[in-house]
Amino acid sequence: MSGQQYQAQTVFTGHTAREVNTRFGAKTLNLFTAADGREYQAWQADVANQALALIGQPVTVLFEQKINGNFTNYDLVSVAGGNGAASPPTPAGVGVATPTTAAPLPAPEMPEPGLQGKARDIAIWRQSGLDRALTAFGIAGANPLEQLDQVIALTEKFIAYFEGGPDAVLPKAETTTEAEPTV
Repeated sequence: MSGQQYQAQTVFTGHTAREVNTRFGAKTLNLFTAADGREYQAWQADVANQALALIGQPVTVLFEQKINGNFTNYDLVSVAGGNGAASPPTPAGVGVATPTTAAPLPAPEMPEPGLQGKARDIAIWRQSGLDRALTAFGIAGANPLEQLDQVIALTEKFIAYFEGGPDAVLPKAETTTEAEPTV
């Protein structure tokens, strides 16, 4: 999915590289922190090498902005030094980021969750309880679909445990009074 391309001037302030497994195999992802508040990424070695050589210096970058769910990636297309070196080419239709548009973008608003508070906790307990019950039956080598009543009973025990702790599921200790010894 291609995003909009922009050109901006900034200064790279740091670099990290990490190996990432992609559908095309292991690749090196180079991440560059910049004075404009963005973290640019470079997958291509030649672009990463250009950026590495210019850390701490003013640079002009051409980058592609890609929005992926709640994340925004800034993929470097090209990097040029700001000391009179040629600027990256600006293809037709590419926006030029001005200082006002180059500021960090606001974080996207997160949607309100459907369940909150105790209702959310109970939904999580139900899901976790059923998962653990099915796992227990699978470990025992039993087919849970053939023993659905027992799976549900075990699920309810797990839910009770999540809500009330061990005291909610362990049998109550019988209180005994000491009887008079018989002779």
